[in-house]
Amino acid sequence: MFANVILADEINRTPPKTQAALLEAMQEYQVTVNGVRYELERPLFVLATQNPIELEGTYPLPEAQLDRFMFNVVIDYALRIVRASRPAGGAEDAVPAPVRQWVKWGAGPRAGQALVLGAKARALLDGRSVAAPEDIRAVALPVLRHRILLNFQAEADGVDTDQIVARLLETVHAP
Repeated sequence: MFANVILADEINRTPPKTQAALLEAMQEYQVTVNGVRYELERPLFVLATQNPIELEGTYPLPEAQLDRFMFNVVIDYALRIVRASRPAGGAEDAVPAPVRQWVKWGAGPRAGQALVLGAKARALLDGRSVAAPEDIRAVALPVLRHRILLNFQAEADGVDTDQIVARLLETVHAP
């Protein structure tokens, strides 16, 4: 905690005591260890992520603690693409027919993170500070190609992962 910039990855996976310590630092600019308070240097900038996909083993932050964050950034398009790649990943209408027919195992949470990071990198290389849906589409194939496992039926039908990713991008529309 004794830094000016802190990145807390998947804060909802940390125990409540750890969450409380981080939030104390954010709000009070101090940490308390064994009853002793230590002041934190300013500026203090905290970036925290939550895992929005897997909820097992998480400790959701109470509303009063969530209120201490200035922004809540959601990149919904990448999440919907990842979820649509899973044959048993949600509502049947959210999973395209080709995925239900030919995919054995869809993309996981890291695929969503990789889509977002790749899109951000592409935007920066293009001189833009914000990623757009077209950036996600541009990196989708190299990000998802090795993360979607096809079933025997796909092999028999001559379908490859690139075709599945193309169908996902046709089906899952940007906001």
